[in-house]
Amino acid sequence: MSHASSPLGPGPGPGQYNEDELVALVTNIYEVLTRLGHYEEGKVHFAPAGGFAINVSLVTAGNFGSIHPRVLSLMKRLPQAPSDKAIGVAMKPVNYGRPYELARSRDIDKVMFSHSQSRRREGFARATVILIADGQDDKYPQLVLDIADSTIREVGDELDDNANSQEVDRQDHYLNWPKEDAKSYLEHMLQKYYSADWVPDYVGGIMPTYDEGISQAAEIKRMLLEDYGWPGAEFRREAWLRDAPDMLGAAHGGD
Repeated sequence: MSHASSPLGPGPGPGQYNEDELVALVTNIYEVLTRLGHYEEGKVHFAPAGGFAINVSLVTAGNFGSIHPRVLSLMKRLPQAPSDKAIGVAMKPVNYGRPYELARSRDIDKVMFSHSQSRRREGFARATVILIADGQDDKYPQLVLDIADSTIREVGDELDDNANSQEVDRQDHYLNWPKEDAKSYLEHMLQKYYSADWVPDYVGGIMPTYDEGISQAAEIKRMLLEDYGWPGAEFRREAWLRDAPDMLGAAHGGD
């Protein structure tokens, strides 16, 4: 699938934020998940020329602050998928076309439910920040991309006391979480699917097949790679789509 280049250009410079690269990587993740049967054909919508229409006025009024033009451009270009299906382990997509999800994408520190005005002021996302995945239960983990330095923070529910960053004087604030190169992070995420370390569980989630607490998880990984030919051109997709629900149901303790 081809993608139009960003109308704003490739980004600040070599090795820095590149919108086209990140859109391609996220798109590849959705294409892989569709190939594995996690998403039905046609359920993931890819951006048309010019991008999706985003009602940015919903998140630029009042306390929300501003959005960098490159963040808005990325919002318009990322695929839109059902939020009842995970995009990673315990992580769901953010659909910026839906008002509630768009608002949550700017309220990364989840302060809209707090009565503290000081938390409100510090919680709404910086202009260069975008939430690209949210917790499946509207909590954690979250993937927070900052285009200023092309990094991703994987924000959890409790920050390690040994974390080095302390940008904001409240330890659990999302800006204090360690950050990684965005391209490398997404490539690693994609590789988890290619290696079958992550496999759709057919109940809307993603199964980590290295989890020894999940019955038959390692065997499912072996079968997907060796018996069904994943991820090569010889992948027996129809057979996998037919057999996987029963196999994964058994792994989750189903009948």
